[in-house]
Amino acid sequence: MARFELSGTTALTAGTAKTVVRFMSPSSRKATLRAIEVVDGEAAAGDLGILARVLTGGTDGTGTSATPLPLNGAAASLGTAKVEYTVEPTGTTEVERFRLPAGGGNAPRYEGEEGIEIPHSSAIALELTAAEARAANVVSWKLIYEI
Repeated sequence: MARFELSGTTALTAGTAKTVVRFMSPSSRKATLRAIEVVDGEAAAGDLGILARVLTGGTDGTGTSATPLPLNGAAASLGTAKVEYTVEPTGTTEVERFRLPAGGGNAPRYEGEEGIEIPHSSAIALELTAAEARAANVVSWKLIYEI
């Protein structure tokens, strides 16, 4: 299976959920989420950190098109991706959640044989909510999947 990466940085408004990336699998095959990394570059005293949610399905919103980076010599990715949503997707289902401490990060998730299967023509997204605002380029994220 070929691996692909989507990554970026984002600003967050305090208490407002923001979809930072959403990948839609191709109609011809399923995909598997293999890793998610989120790093919070700000550590303010008393800050409660960031809530990260992995979501599936739903109706797409308005975001910027993104091109997945092929890893290990893979050909161009099938499927589509968007980042930095200005109108949030709706009707999604939460499949995983984790909290990052302020100024912290998480290790890659779903490596090895684990993973979240994304059926053909379905979406998976990463949504972040910060207790306190984060300026541009303070929070970084990465999503790795296989097709």
